[in-house]
Amino acid sequence: MIKCRILHIALALPLLISACIFLYLMQQEDGGKAISNEKVALVLPGKTSDQGWNRALFAASAKVEQDLGVKFVYLQDVSADDLQNAVSAMRNQRITKIIMGSFKDLSLLLSQKHSAKEGVRYAGFYTPKDYVYGYTELRLDLEYAYYLAGFAAARASKNGRIGFVIENFEPLSKAVVNAFVMGARRAVSGIMVFVTRSDELGHKGTAEAACDRLLDIWTVDSLAYFASNNAISRRARMRGVHYVGFLDGPNTASNLMITQIKISFENVLRQALKALNDDENSAKILDFPFGDQSISMGAYGGDLDDEDIKQLRVLDRQMREGYAVFQGNIYDNDGNERCHRGQTLDRNAFLGKSWFVEGTYLVP
Repeated sequence: MIKCRILHIALALPLLISACIFLYLMQQEDGGKAISNEKVALVLPGKTSDQGWNRALFAASAKVEQDLGVKFVYLQDVSADDLQNAVSAMRNQRITKIIMGSFKDLSLLLSQKHSAKEGVRYAGFYTPKDYVYGYTELRLDLEYAYYLAGFAAARASKNGRIGFVIENFEPLSKAVVNAFVMGARRAVSGIMVFVTRSDELGHKGTAEAACDRLLDIWTVDSLAYFASNNAISRRARMRGVHYVGFLDGPNTASNLMITQIKISFENVLRQALKALNDDENSAKILDFPFGDQSISMGAYGGDLDDEDIKQLRVLDRQMREGYAVFQGNIYDNDGNERCHRGQTLDRNAFLGKSWFVEGTYLVP
C-alpha cells in the first residue's frame, strides 16, 4: 500500500510542477501579478442595454471576468456631472482600480490629489493635456478605420452628400471626422460631408433628430457616426438609407450597411487590467493601432461594386503595412494649409488642434 502511494505521488509530481509553471506563466502574461478575485470598477456613460458602446464594453467585461477571475463592479448611465460622486462611491467600497468607459473630459477628476495619495488608478479613453500619476490612456487609433469608412461611403453615395453625427467636439471626435472626410475626398473629389452634433447623451430622440435633419434638410443619402449607441444605424435602417456601422450590434448583416468599424473590447480591457495591475504607477499610454487584434473593418456592402471593394482591401493592407495616407497638401475648411507637400500629418496634430479638414460642413 505504501509503495502504491509513493508511486501515485511520483506520477502526480510532474503534473503538479507543470501546473505551477503554467500558473506562473499565466500570471506573467497578465502583468506579472495575479488579478484573480480583484474588484475593478467599470464606469459607463450610458446604459448597458443601448446595443452600442456601453453594451460592447459590458459584454466584453463578462468574458474577461470569466477568463481572468476579476470581478467588475458596474456604474452605468453616469453623466459628466455625476462622475466625481461615482468615483467617490467606488473608493468608499475600497475599489482602487477604475476603468472609465467614455471620452469625457476627466481633467477635474484626474487633478484630485487624494486619488494618487489613496493609490487609486484609472484607465480611460480620455486624452489629457498633461498626463498625471496613476492614469493610463487607452488610445484607440481609429483614424485609419474612419479613413476607409469615408472612402467606402463616398463610393456608395449617389448624390455626393454624406451625413456624419457626433456627440461632442472632443479631440477624438474631430479626428475621426477629419479622417473620414479625407478618405471620402480621396474616393470622390469634391464630395460634401455634413457634420452635426447630437445633444447630450441621455435626452431621448436627439440622435434620431440629428439623422432626420441631415436627411431632410441637407439631403444626404448616407450616414456615419461616432457615438456611444447605435441609434443612428437604427434610424438609417428605418429611413432606408446606407450607413457606416460602429461596433457590433443587431442587423449588422443589413444590405444598407456600407461597412462597419469593429473594436475588440476584450483585448482593450485585458490590456487595461495589465496596466492597472502594474507595480509602476506612472502615467502610461496604451496604443491600440488599426489592424492589430483591437481595431478592424467589417465586410463591405451597401451597393459597392467589386472594383471599389478591391481598392478598399488594397488600402487596408497598405495601412497595416505602415503606409501614411494623411500626407501632402491638407487644408482646413477655412483654407489654411495644415500639412505641406512632403509632410505627414501626425496623430498629435489630429488631436491637438481645433479644426476640420476641407470638405467638412458643420451644420446645426
